[in-house]
Amino acid sequence: MTTNVPTDREEVARRRETIAELTRAGLSAAEIAVRLNITPRTVVRQRAAAGVSKPTYPRLTEEQIETARRLIDEGAPYKEVARTIGCCQSTVAQRFPGRGWTRKQIDEWRRERRLWAAAS
Repeated sequence: MTTNVPTDREEVARRRETIAELTRAGLSAAEIAVRLNITPRTVVRQRAAAGVSKPTYPRLTEEQIETARRLIDEGAPYKEVARTIGCCQSTVAQRFPGRGWTRKQIDEWRRERRLWAAAS
């Protein structure tokens, strides 16, 4: 892989700011690396130097939160709630801790579903 190595401090500062802006826009290190023709490790180092360690993701809207709350109250698992409102399962789990299904509940539900399917 041929990379772009900046030769002066101004170029380094410009690239660092570009990386910080792309990070704030939500791009991953790999996506930024491809765009700028540099390695993902360089992106990580430049993020750290700029004080931006990870991309920031948009917060959930009030509508998404209300929809998620309603679905969880109806008994939907985190995965289904996340798919419905368009975010990660971990985001839903962090926002509504202790309200999703446990592994044991999921296993019980699967067993019940299999029993119903076998009886039909």
